[in-house]
Amino acid sequence: MCDGLRAKTPIPGLYLAGQNVASPGIPGALMGGLLGAASIDPKVVSHIRE
Repeated sequence: MCDGLRAKTPIPGLYLAGQNVASPGIPGALMGGLLGAASIDPKVVSHIRE
């Protein structure tokens, strides 16, 4: 994964989940939230695929 698309930060417990994490706008907010959730618990992505 690209370093620019990581939601985890060097600060323990701090994750990025806003609209500017992936791209601007509503789709960016969705992707930013998904990246943040998947950084905390990778099983989130498997639930979306089902």
